[in-house]
Amino acid sequence: MDDLRNLRNFRDLGGMITTSGKKLRYGVYARSNNPSRVTEEEIALIKAKGYRVVIDLRRENERLRRPDLLADRSDFDYCPIVMNEQPYLDYCPLVDDESVAEAYFSKLLVSAGSLKDIFTLFAKADAGVLFHCESGKDRTGTVAALLLLLVGARDEDIVADYALSYDRLYVKCDDVYLADSDILPKAAVMESFLRLFHHEYDSADDYFERIGFNGVYRKMIREKFFAD
Repeated sequence: MDDLRNLRNFRDLGGMITTSGKKLRYGVYARSNNPSRVTEEEIALIKAKGYRVVIDLRRENERLRRPDLLADRSDFDYCPIVMNEQPYLDYCPLVDDESVAEAYFSKLLVSAGSLKDIFTLFAKADAGVLFHCESGKDRTGTVAALLLLLVGARDEDIVADYALSYDRLYVKCDDVYLADSDILPKAAVMESFLRLFHHEYDSADDYFERIGFNGVYRKMIREKFFAD
């Protein structure tokens, strides 16, 4: 993202074609790394793209150490929601693809309360939502995968979106702070995660029903995200 040089891992999730043939609308949901270094010009561009609601998935100590520069601005609605109380590596001493995928998958129930809060905001937000953690790869990648599953994105597109983080953070860039840097966001990790998900749940609706996330809100997210 040459126009957002300090948000190397930013991307709008719009543009995909779902399994039902619907196109996902731009300007509704985007993911990124922590906006701790954005310039005023970049902030103006984020606003121009329609993003005014920010969900910060990090723990309090992370937020204090590297503050989100959008947090205290009156022109953004900043919403901190802790995705994981502990780092992934506390649960995942091994960093092979399957172990990382299992760590991601375990958080779907461990962090169910937080995920319900995040997706409630997705449904109720009256502007585009930008969600991020520190590097925008693990916690953000899990939330993005769930969101894309909910709206019926193809597995291969979910994998491709996830793997962009490896390209942007490890291949093309050396100046982004990396949380859990030993966890590499390669395609094989998300492929394994999706296999675990599809084995356990009949559908995204099945998962969200099990954690008690409102079906009305699920419908609102789809209606917002689907292009006319």
